[in-house]
Parts: sequence; C-alpha cells; structure tokens
Amino acid sequence: MRSVVRSPYAVEPSALPKARPPRRRPAPLGTPAVVALWSSGVVSALCLWLVLSGLVLGTVQYHADQGRLYDTFREQLAGSPLVNAPLGPTTTGAPVALLRSPRAGIDDVVVVEGTASGQTQRGPGHRRNTVLPGQRGISLLFGRGLTYGASFAGITRLRTGDKITATTGQGVFTYRVDGVRRTGDPLPLPLAANGGRLTLATLEGATWLNGFTSHDVVYVDATLQDKAMLPDAAYPAAVTKSEDLMSGDSGALLLLLMWVQALLVVSCALGWAHVRWGLWQSWLAGVPVLLLILWSASTAAAQLLPNLL
Repeated sequence: MRSVVRSPYAVEPSALPKARPPRRRPAPLGTPAVVALWSSGVVSALCLWLVLSGLVLGTVQYHADQGRLYDTFREQLAGSPLVNAPLGPTTTGAPVALLRSPRAGIDDVVVVEGTASGQTQRGPGHRRNTVLPGQRGISLLFGRGLTYGASFAGITRLRTGDKITATTGQGVFTYRVDGVRRTGDPLPLPLAANGGRLTLATLEGATWLNGFTSHDVVYVDATLQDKAMLPDAAYPAAVTKSEDLMSGDSGALLLLLMWVQALLVVSCALGWAHVRWGLWQSWLAGVPVLLLILWSASTAAAQLLPNLL
C-alpha cells in the first residue's frame, strides 16, 4: 500500500473559512413609499426654508427690491414724462421717499406706501393715513428690525440733535431727532402749528433666545426744520388692521395654502419621476421648480408674521 505524505503546509478543510452567503439587495421601494418620502422631505425643507428665508434670503430679496424701487423713484424725481413722484395718497407699494440717517445706518433707503407685511418686506412703509415726509403734520414710518434687510434696526442709535433727511417729490427735508422712546415713555410735545414731525417705529429685542417673540416697539421722533408742504389730496381717515403696528396680513394665508398645495403636487410628481427615471434625473428636473415654490411659499408665510419683525 502506497503511503500518503502530507504537506506541512496543508490546511484541514474544517479550518477553511466558510463562504459567506450572497448579500441580498433590499427590495426597491414602491411608488407610494417613494412619494411619501419625497413629500415628508419637502415639507421638512419648507420649515427650514422659512427660517433661512427671513434671516438670509429675505435680505437678498430686500436689496433686490430696493434697487428696483430706487431706480423707479430716481426717474420720478427727475421728472419722468410717464409718472412723477407722489405728492399725496398713492398706490400701495409705490416708492414715496428716500430716507437718510448715517448714525442709524440708513443710506438712501426707499420708503414705500403702506405698512402691511408685504410692503415692509420691500422697505420701510409709510402709514397711509398720515402725511408724507416733508408735509404739514405727523408722518409715521414702519420698518423691520430683524428680517428682510432690517432697515430700521439701527434707529435706537440715534441721539437728540441727530439729523434725518427725507427726499420726496416736494424737495429735500431735514428733521432733527427729539429722542428715542418706548412703550410707557412720555409722548412728544404737541406739534407746532404748520409744523411737521417724522416718527419712525420698529421692533427691538427679538433674538434667538426669546424665539423672536418680542413685542417691544421703539419709536424715534424728529421735528421738521424746513417749511412744511401741503399734500395734493386728502389722506384716508383709517387703514386696514393688517397695517397696524405688529400686525400680520391674514390675506396672505390663502396664497400660502396655494403654494403649499403646489409644493405637495410637485413633491408627489418627483416621487413618481424618481421611480420611473431615477434619482439624479428627478433631482435635475425638480430642484429649480422646488426652489421657486419654496421661495414663494416662504414669502407668503412671512407676511403672516408681524410687519415690524
């Protein structure tokens, strides 16, 4: 019988590693599951977008609006043959004045007609039942203190004697600051006959720590140093509730619901496209549309918040 010589390098079969079973790939998600994931993801993105829009993207939108308003108002001041700068009541959202106050960080900021949230997103708003700057009486301007450019965030730096300059279709007018006041402080003295006063109002104290829930309104009063002018027509006796201090515009709720519905429809369509086309193809087709809808929805949602925020 032939003897078997074992190699010293031989390995027992039991010592060999066992072959791993092939990995099973997870079953692909069905269309309903993908659509649900897309919908929940888009809604979550909307919530994050609302915060980002007010604090960052809203500022970009504010500066773009201010650039367009400045060009329009400059043409009106130059005597455009199509339209002149307003001398009295005008269309809501139209530019009515240029405001300058270096200490407050206000440099040729365009004031628009109206004080609802939709107007103060574009710039300081002129309360429609008060006179325009430079005219006889009290002119009241509302500006945001935190979001959408925060055009009036620096008015608390103003001190008695500082100057505020307002340019309108009736000329350039200089105001002298009388002081800064808050709720509960004494009101300024009655306005002199044929005199003019400018009052700026904004929100202060809204921070991350209090969840932006501050309702503290601060005012700056300034007296006109030039001859007060007269408007070319009578101003309305009252304004809508959405134009009051710290009010939101409930009329934007319907617009917001329409944009949210559009957002859900697009997210469902992208979920279907993900299953039929693939992930990257659906992202390539859907991201521009999503960004447009998110931007529009967040702008409408911001109009439900206080007009000074």
